[in-house]
Amino acid sequence: MKSSLKILTIPVLLTVSLALSACGDAPEAGSESSNRPSNNANLNAPATTHTQTDSDNPIVSNPNGSQISANNSSQSGQSIEEQMIDELNKYRWTLIRATDNDNTPLTALTDIKDQVTLKFSQYEGDHMVNYSVGCNTISANYELQNTSLVIGEGMSTKMSCGAIDSAENNLNENMHGNHQISLTNNEQPILTQVANDMTTLMWEGRLTAQAKYNGKGETIFWAVKAATEPCLDEPAKSCLQVKPITYNDAGLQTSAGEWISFAGQIDGYNHDNTHTDVLRLQRYRLDPTEKDTVEAYDADQQYAYVLDAIIESTVVES
Repeated sequence: MKSSLKILTIPVLLTVSLALSACGDAPEAGSESSNRPSNNANLNAPATTHTQTDSDNPIVSNPNGSQISANNSSQSGQSIEEQMIDELNKYRWTLIRATDNDNTPLTALTDIKDQVTLKFSQYEGDHMVNYSVGCNTISANYELQNTSLVIGEGMSTKMSCGAIDSAENNLNENMHGNHQISLTNNEQPILTQVANDMTTLMWEGRLTAQAKYNGKGETIFWAVKAATEPCLDEPAKSCLQVKPITYNDAGLQTSAGEWISFAGQIDGYNHDNTHTDVLRLQRYRLDPTEKDTVEAYDADQQYAYVLDAIIESTVVES
């Protein structure tokens, strides 16, 4: 099945980004500029299932090992679809297998499967899915009825992906349209997605930051330089160069801080030294008693940073 891929220009994407931030997350954040201090100063300022089909009582195994059925649906007050959507939203999904109707691997995707991702979310009552091969992020509406998933046309940022252009086109074609899905849980949740033409995508789930940190993040925007520099505290280590940015409701930049060396990690962001990016991030305040168990935190171990979207990307001439 062929799909059409709509292109979002950066100003439009940024406006959508801000709308999403205002409606779905904590208020937008920014920082005041200051003299260049040690790492991360000025960045933490306050922010401005396997499926069984039964016509009478369908059952879906969820990632917690319990079963979603019509019986416990009535007890919980949620429909089967609502419970399934809650489970889908809890995880960031990474591709682990992709095959066509002959069970032949889709090598354009499997060769880079570790960077092929899928994320479900909700915005103003609409169910959204975002997917990417590590270049553009493609967004689309979806509908779920029992275990039947219908994904609409995708909208994307406009960035050339070079060698993975074909993989991006392949993923978009296989995501669009009608699918049957199932959720199973062994050690980690597995989402299986089967299209009408029997193309099958299998995804492994990892808890989203909101589920992992048990709360909503604070939306902030950072610019990230293509070039890294030696970290201030550890010169042998390379650090990202970042600066906080704020935007108004029209999507226009209103202020920017100074470039600062960042020694932490941004969960979900792959820096490639060839693009200067503007990122929309979710920032989570960490529980100090759990700081050794989280994967992304800054030098003073107060926050975790999680990529929400790349809203602008500029190739840097070498």
